[in-house]
This record gives sequence, C-alpha cells and structure tokens, in this order.
Amino acid sequence: MADDMDRELKELEAFMLEAEREEIPVPPILEARIRERGRKLKRRVSFYIKTGAAAAILLAAFFASALLIPQIAVFASDIPGIGTVLDWLRGDSGIEYARKHGYSVINGVTIKRDDYTLIVDSIFFDEDRLSLKAAMEGPLVKESIEKYHKSILEAFVDLDDGVGVYSNTHSNDNGDPSRIVVDIEHIFEEGAAKKFLEGDPECLSVQICLYTEDSSGERTDIKKDEVRIPFSRDRVLMSKVYDINRQKEIKVDRFISGLNIDVEKLAVSPTRLWLDTNIALPDGFCFSGFENARLVDDRGNVYKSEGLVSVGTKLYFVPSVYFDVPERLIFKYDGFRLAKEEGGSFMLRMDEPLPKTIEYMGEKIKILKAEYSNDKGWLSIDVQFPDPDILRIQNLNIEGSARAGWSARDPGSDHPVVSECFIEIDRRDVYEVRFEGIGYLIKEPGEIELSLIR
Repeated sequence: MADDMDRELKELEAFMLEAEREEIPVPPILEARIRERGRKLKRRVSFYIKTGAAAAILLAAFFASALLIPQIAVFASDIPGIGTVLDWLRGDSGIEYARKHGYSVINGVTIKRDDYTLIVDSIFFDEDRLSLKAAMEGPLVKESIEKYHKSILEAFVDLDDGVGVYSNTHSNDNGDPSRIVVDIEHIFEEGAAKKFLEGDPECLSVQICLYTEDSSGERTDIKKDEVRIPFSRDRVLMSKVYDINRQKEIKVDRFISGLNIDVEKLAVSPTRLWLDTNIALPDGFCFSGFENARLVDDRGNVYKSEGLVSVGTKLYFVPSVYFDVPERLIFKYDGFRLAKEEGGSFMLRMDEPLPKTIEYMGEKIKILKAEYSNDKGWLSIDVQFPDPDILRIQNLNIEGSARAGWSARDPGSDHPVVSECFIEIDRRDVYEVRFEGIGYLIKEPGEIELSLIR
C-alpha cells in the first residue's frame, strides 16, 4: 500500500510540474478531483497549475454546467498533456477486462500517404461507449513538431447523437519525434447506441486533423484526413440490464433525520458497470455523493468506482463482470456527503479587514486574503478550508468571472490553504462568493444487495 501511495504521489507531482511548465489549462472540476485525490494521499506536497486565460474561461464555463454529466471525464481529456493523470484518476481496467476475454468489435486500419501514415486501432464499441486510439506518424509529423511550439492531433467520430470526445496528444512511448497519438472516447446517452446500430452502419468515419496553435491560441490546420473503418453491428455486444429496485432507509442524527436510497438498475457492459441510484432528501439539502463507493462479488473481488466519471447518483465501476456474471453483487459505501443550500455563499467586501471566519454546516472557513493580483485586475483569494474528511469544498465561484487557476499549500494537511484566482472580473466593492463541490461527510456505512439472477 505504501509503495502504491508513493507511486501515485510521484505521478501527481510529475503532472503538476508538467502543467506548470507547459501552462496547461485545467478546468475547475478536474482541479478539484486532483486536489481531493492529493489530500487523500496524506502526504504534504505543494503544486500549482497555471492556465491559459482564453482556454480556461471556456473550459471553466463548460465544466460548471456539466458537473452531473458522465461526459465530464471525456471532455476533460481534451486538454493536451492531461491523459496520464486522467487515466490515473479514472483508470481503464474495463477495456483491459474486455480485451482479456477476447472482445474486440472492430479491427484497426492503417492508411499510408506520401509523407505520413494514419493508424486507428484499440477500437472498442459497446452500448456504453466507443473508444479508440488514432496515430499519425512520418516526416510530416516530425517536421511539424520541430517547426512549431505546439503540434496537436485531433480526432472526431460523428455518431449523430451529440458526440463527446476527449483527446490526449503525446509522443509515442519510445519518444519517437515523428509520431503523435490521440485517444478519443464517446459516452453514449441512454438508448443512443441502439439508435445508431439500427441504421446498420457499414463503417465508422474518423476525421483526423494535425494542427498547431500560436501563443495567442490562433489555430492553423496542417493536414486533414479521414479514416473509414469497416463496421458490423452483429459483432457488438449490448449491455445486460438488471432491474434492482431496492430501497434502503437510513437514519441520520445530524442536519437531517434520514434519507432514502433507491437503487433502480444495474447495467453491465463488456467494459464496465453502471449503477443508477436515486436519493430522496428533505428540502434544503442536496446529495453530493457516496464515500468510497464500490461493488463486491461473492468471491470478494472489489470493483472500484471510476473516479471522474462517477458523479452524484450515477456510479460507474470497473472492471466489468459481463463475461462471468455472479449471482449477486453487494453495493458498499463508507458514508455519503450532503450539502445545505442555505449558507452556501458569503459577501466579500474588498475594504473589510481580513482574515475573517465564515461558518457553514458547523465548520469554519477562513478567508485569509483578497486582493487584485496584477494590472489586469485578476482577483486572488486565499482560503483555509475545513478538514476535507469532514467538509469538502472543492472551489469558490464568483458569478460573471472565470477561474484561472489555483495553488495549494500543504494539500495533505487537515486544513489546507488554497489560493483561487479569478480573471475577467469587474472591479466592485462587494462580491458574492459561492462555495462549489460541497460535501459534508455523514459517516454511515452501509450496503445493499443487488441480485443478478433473472
């Protein structure tokens, strides 16, 4: 366990250093998950993420509106250089499970052109998602990498259902300067895969573009191409859906008297499991998520929650049990997190003396400093959050502004200090600042049996 912790910490630190060096824009929700994971490592590490202003504005606005959508992980990976940490946060043992059991729907395709070669492989398609890897290699790629500060490979699959794609551009594992790779994934909305297959498609069209961006974000396309991949719906394995319909009433002695958990169904795809739950809470409260949610089978195997994809009451677990379905699974959790609607914001007056203390859900939050950090009027706020093992607050938000980044001191401590930076903000005497990603931990462990016998 200690070795795993050290390895994860090293991976996290390596990503942070790369983000700082390359000025990688990181959206708020992904920042929060990285920050939370860092705290759980229980080690002291300092890191700082710089962001490109224009990209950060767009990404911050998008992620703020997508907190409850599984595609959050999909679009998060659209940031070059973030694939390694995303895989670490989310993991993809589900695809490895499917590959181990011989499930490969589509064969890869290689196309050779005069000065480059396109390769599309590692293709998986099921009712839950489509994922693939696309690569471009050859003299054209090498020339682009040597000539431009930033060369990016983009891949897009048009599935006519509001495609969600994430991409990760990087060099080959052997450091080949003439090859770049992009991973893309599409998460299907419920029923979308069936609708696509009903059209009996004969191929998948993958649009690929090699492009560059200058320091201002201006894009220049270098080469566009298309790879058409033969496809047969007969080879696609559809999900096995089990109606669970199990309810559990939980008594609570803090903030609320209790809540009801309704586990509605479990969908088992060849690559992962999806548990659909519904939580009934008293007015004035909202559900922030389960603590350490997992599934356990009769043999004691544990299926972990996919970190970024599982949000709120929609839970994804890996790997799957598609090819060896047990008679039952046990849904276990160590507790759950609540947020109180009242008191989730405070008024920040720029002329008031600081530090000041705000109380929310019985915990103290200290506002240590608030100042404009440069001539552009960026607003920087230093906050000492409560112990995240009690009350988790992922970040702050000011309406009408965009968060440009954050830095943390002693993120592994019980009371980490975080600096939030806001850009494109109008100078005012008073700001309303809201807490986001709130979750007060109610330590009420429990379990619910899920029967998979039809």
